[in-house]
Amino acid sequence: MRERLTQRLCTILTAEVNAVLGNCDAILCAPKPGPPPRVADVDEGPWRRQQSITAPFNIGGYLASVVPAGFSSSGLSLAPRFVGHSFEEALLLRVAHACEQATE
Repeated sequence: MRERLTQRLCTILTAEVNAVLGNCDAILCAPKPGPPPRVADVDEGPWRRQQSITAPFNIGGYLASVVPAGFSSSGLSLAPRFVGHSFEEALLLRVAHACEQATE
C-alpha cells in the first residue's frame, strides 16, 4: 500500500515538474532553504531533519547544476541550483555558465 502511494506521489511530482519545464529551459531554485550550515553544525542541527526542497527533482532524475554566486552575510558561500530537462546537458550547462559569469 505504501509503495503504491509513493509511486503515485512520484508520478504527480514528475508531472508537475514536466509542466513547469514545458514553459522554460531551466528552473532556478535553492539547493536547500536558508544559508549553508557551518562545518561545526554538519553532524547535528535542525537542517538534518528538514525535507529536501530538491526532492521533486531527485525523484524524477532531472539534470541539475549548482554554481557559485557570492557569499552570505556571515561569509558562507551561496550557490543557486539550476534544474533542466533530461538529456539536455548542453543547455543546462550554458545556463549555469551564464549565471556564473554574471556573478563573478
